[in-house]
Amino acid sequence: MKIAIANRLCILSHRPGTFCLLPFSLWKVQMFPAKIVLEHLENKKTHTLYLDVEGPVDPFTLEQDLERKEIRVFGVTKKGYFRVIIKQEEGSPCLIFEKIPPSGLTVYLDHAKEKIELTKGQKVSFSERDFFLLCPAEERLSLGIHKKADWQEMKKRKNLAEIFPFWLQLAGKLPANKRALPHVGTLSLLQKCEELIEKKKRNDVLASFLTLFQAAFTDIFVPRIQDEEWQGILPCQEIDDTISPLPILVEGARLIRSMFFQEERGVFHILPCLPTEFHAGRFIHIQTEGGSTLHMEWSKKQIKKIIYHSSTDHTICLKLQPAIEKFRVKKHRKDRGAVFFSDDPIPCKKGEVFLLDRFQK
Repeated sequence: MKIAIANRLCILSHRPGTFCLLPFSLWKVQMFPAKIVLEHLENKKTHTLYLDVEGPVDPFTLEQDLERKEIRVFGVTKKGYFRVIIKQEEGSPCLIFEKIPPSGLTVYLDHAKEKIELTKGQKVSFSERDFFLLCPAEERLSLGIHKKADWQEMKKRKNLAEIFPFWLQLAGKLPANKRALPHVGTLSLLQKCEELIEKKKRNDVLASFLTLFQAAFTDIFVPRIQDEEWQGILPCQEIDDTISPLPILVEGARLIRSMFFQEERGVFHILPCLPTEFHAGRFIHIQTEGGSTLHMEWSKKQIKKIIYHSSTDHTICLKLQPAIEKFRVKKHRKDRGAVFFSDDPIPCKKGEVFLLDRFQK
C-alpha cells in the first residue's frame, strides 16, 4: 500500500542576478555569470566571488535542486563550459567548481582580497559554521502540475498549484515561530491568510496567498519584509530592518499545510480548507504529533485514499469533509476490510498500516 509523488522539485532561471536560497540553510545566493554573492538571512554576513570569465556567457542557467539540496550554475563562455555547485557541507556554504574551461578559471574572493587559480573539481569553502542547521521536510505535496519549473514563467502564470509544493518543501523543518508576529509589511499579508484558513474561507484564501506571494518574495522564494517592487500592495511605512523575513517562508508553509491537514486533540482534520481549484492532489509523509505517518490522495475535490502508519498503540478519529458518511478500513491488500462511519474511532496498534478508502456520501 503506497501513495507516491514522482515530481522532482527543481527550479531554474536564465536571468543573471537571480536570487535563490541555498536549500535548507539560512543563506541566500545571487548569481551572475561572473559574480556570486552569498548573504546570511539572519546575521547579514556576506561573501562575494568574482569569476574571471570571458563573456558574454550564453546560455546561462541557475538551478535550485531541492532533491539534491544544492544550487547548480552553468554556462558557456568564449573559452569553454563551466559548472559550479553550491551546497552546504558541515554547516558551511561550499562551492565546487565541477567543470571549468580548458584554459582554467580564476576567482577573486571577498572583494578581490584573495586570488584563487582553480582546478577542475576544486572546492571553495568558508570557515564559519551556521549552527542553525535545517533538515529537509519529509512531507511532500503535489497538486497535479508537471510543467517545467522556470521561475520567470512561474511568476507569470501565478498558479499556486505549482508554487505551493516548492514553498512547503523549501521551508524544511524550520521551527515554527512561537512569538506573535508584528503586523507590518508582508507579515500583515501572512496574517490575513491565517484568518481566512481559520474561518475556512476556502474560496478566498488563494487570492490572499497570491497577493502574499507577489509581495513577499525576491526571486526564487527568498523572503522579504518590504515589497521592494512597490506594487501598491502594501502601504508606505518605515519597517525595522532587524525584523526577520523567515516567518514568511516558515509560517507560510505551516498555513499551506493546514489547508490539507490539521491535528487537534487527537482528531485528524482531512482537507479542512481545500480550495475548489485544487480538485486533485496528493500529500504524503505527513508527520503527526504522535510520530505516526499519514499519506492522502484526493480527486474531484473529495478524499479518495488514506494510508496510515501507526507508531504507537492509540486510537484516531477523523474529521472528514461534511458530505462523507462512511469509509472502509483495510489492514492488508487481500483484506475485505470493515466499514466505519465518519465519527467512529479507529483503534491502532504499533507498527500497523491501514488503508482507508471507499469514502461515500
